[in-house]
Amino acid sequence: MLVRCLVLLGGPALSLLISLLSGYLIFRYSNVIWLEIALVSWFCSNLLAFLRAIIPMRLRPTDAFPDGPPSDGMQIYQLFFPPKKNSD
Repeated sequence: MLVRCLVLLGGPALSLLISLLSGYLIFRYSNVIWLEIALVSWFCSNLLAFLRAIIPMRLRPTDAFPDGPPSDGMQIYQLFFPPKKNSD
């Protein structure tokens, strides 16, 4: 369970780390304009990837997942709070 949780946290953690690093570089240093644009793009895209991964929700449905694949946050939530099974 711990190993699966660490694997699921790996993607969001890396996105957050990249966002924090690019934000630090944006606000700490005076960069040339092309680098500033690249860093802002990198910051925004990784922050959105972090939010999409960490919020417990179902993503857009696909052929393999008609109900939509669960986000990393949803999988972590289900790992600690498994869905109750109906006993008829």
